[in-house]
Amino acid sequence: VSSTDPNKIYACGINSSRGGDLKYVILSEDGGTSWELIGKSDASFSPLCSTLGCQGFYDLCLAVHPRDDNKIFLGGSVKAYGWSRNQGWVQASNWNSPAILGLNLVHADNHEFAFHPTRPDTMVICTDGGPYITFNSLSSFPNSTWKPIFTGLNITQFYDMAVNKYGELVGGTQDNGTQFITLTSKNNVALEISG
Repeated sequence: VSSTDPNKIYACGINSSRGGDLKYVILSEDGGTSWELIGKSDASFSPLCSTLGCQGFYDLCLAVHPRDDNKIFLGGSVKAYGWSRNQGWVQASNWNSPAILGLNLVHADNHEFAFHPTRPDTMVICTDGGPYITFNSLSSFPNSTWKPIFTGLNITQFYDMAVNKYGELVGGTQDNGTQFITLTSKNNVALEISG
């Protein structure tokens, strides 16, 4: 919902019969009385899918820019997009090939966008690989410059782990490799031993 016009609403839905592919992105400018289709998955635009399949049930976030409700952001599987009526859908990030279109890498599996309350150009995207920040979400829309901000955050999601009699730990993480930690690891910093 627009923060300046409560009658302006964006919504999206997934096609669960196709594994969570994007079914639609719609816009209402009259509080939900009528809706306009502004996006759907096709051969050139499939933000919730990758070569591994579609994951809209897991990777899906949509946000309206707080200072310009004609600009939205849609995050998905391996790419995020920006949309405006003038530009249509434009890729805003890429996990696999950050050099494409001069984009910076943003980790896969986008879950949330958040905007700084007093600095409209500052936006964070939360991913399975940690948070990323841009300081030009509006001024360079949709070609934001991203950087990771998870340095010093000793967090990750482990699916399984094991500890041996020496206190060494090895575990497999969500999209962050297999990590190895010893009792002598400074600040519990892990060594990635497998991708």
